[in-house]
Amino acid sequence: MKLNAGLFRHLARISSASLLCLTVGGCAGDEGISESEFISRTVEEVCAQIFSCGCEDVDPEYTQALCVETRTQGQEWGARVAEIDGLTFDGVCGEQQVNELMDDACRLPEVGQQDDDTCERPCKLYYGPMKAGASCQVGTSGLDNCKQGLSCVGGLCEDPCDEVVPANLGELCYALTCVEGAWCDDSVPYAPVCVVRPGFNQPCADTNPDPDVTNYLCGEGLYCDAATDPLNPICLAYPDVGQECPAGDCAVGAYCDFTQTPEICVDIPGVAEECTFVCEPGSFCDSDFCPPGVDCITDPSLVVPTCVENDAYICSLAPAAPPTP
Repeated sequence: MKLNAGLFRHLARISSASLLCLTVGGCAGDEGISESEFISRTVEEVCAQIFSCGCEDVDPEYTQALCVETRTQGQEWGARVAEIDGLTFDGVCGEQQVNELMDDACRLPEVGQQDDDTCERPCKLYYGPMKAGASCQVGTSGLDNCKQGLSCVGGLCEDPCDEVVPANLGELCYALTCVEGAWCDDSVPYAPVCVVRPGFNQPCADTNPDPDVTNYLCGEGLYCDAATDPLNPICLAYPDVGQECPAGDCAVGAYCDFTQTPEICVDIPGVAEECTFVCEPGSFCDSDFCPPGVDCITDPSLVVPTCVENDAYICSLAPAAPPTP
């Protein structure tokens, strides 16, 4: 049976958008629930909602027990991907997320507009090791590798509540971010300074202090091509729609379609359009979507991964009933 990673991706989005901490310590100060308990409780809650929220056209052979079994597989798969990305599970944020899911019952949490004076840090289900001012990236899991409470903005980890004036070029940046267009180079021990981010066709900057792990950085609008020549990665412009993407990066509004040979950049699909794993904001890729009037139970090959609106998420987790003869 196919694993549906949609729930994992959706919950990850919730954790970084609607489940927020007021302080970094508030997210990671306690252990909270374990990862296995988080998976168990979220799966149980989602499956309970599917069968109590009046979802229409659900396959009569789809039981709550089967729902729990398949959703658990999908959640465990997502957890493994996050682990491969080098991310750490946060039990406190996980517990908040479970409580939010239970409180919302048959509707999805809404991300409200915050007042300009309101400062809230993301309480992330999975977080990485990169500190404020360091380069960040989004992994296969769809999550960034910034530390808890930080957001990945423009390729750099930022504290949304940090009002400290950034350091200028050539200035020390022990605990500061750098001005726009610069990054904190800590290659000189005990004397990190802000330097200009690499430009087009220049060598990428490796911002990770771990010699065994690279975390490349380039200037605005550029990405690091470490695939063409791994020993000499350089900064290039993001490929646009229709262009090859050997490094897996594309311009804004496009993504790299790994199912094609060679891999090329394609438009991000919208609601009701076929998808692989990426959809436009406000929707998600339902990998188990069965088109109306089609018998996907008899012939699973008829399943067509499709972008579905977020507000249809809970009911879309259940397979549709086969068409009436």
